[in-house]
Amino acid sequence: MTRAGFTLVELLITIGILALVLALAVPRFANPSRDTAAFGLQLAALLNDAASMAKNQQTGTCVTLDSTQYALTRTGASTPDQTLAIPAGVTPQAHPPICYDAFGRLIGAARTLRVTRPDGADAVITIDADYGNAHISR
Repeated sequence: MTRAGFTLVELLITIGILALVLALAVPRFANPSRDTAAFGLQLAALLNDAASMAKNQQTGTCVTLDSTQYALTRTGASTPDQTLAIPAGVTPQAHPPICYDAFGRLIGAARTLRVTRPDGADAVITIDADYGNAHISR
């Protein structure tokens, strides 16, 4: 007589293996350092886009920060050309608008921006004054 189904031991072994795999995989997906670094990369790309847009369109651009997003706006425009939402738990350092002239150069001195999380994960973005390029470091 053959029985269809699984024994209790087989089910417990399968559940144990699944629990072990999940215990190893979940921390990799919920890594706050990786989230902060990814946002830092997105912010650096937005800043580089602002410099490129200023240079290519020969118009000034500014990147501003409010409580929910970064916004890239051309001088004289009323609405942003691009926005970057700030993810939950990520706190960007407050700073004045970052503006570029019509040649894509940063207006003012070189800047360093810090993006942090409460658990200490952070990303540092440095903007070169001569060329307006944004670089990220951790």
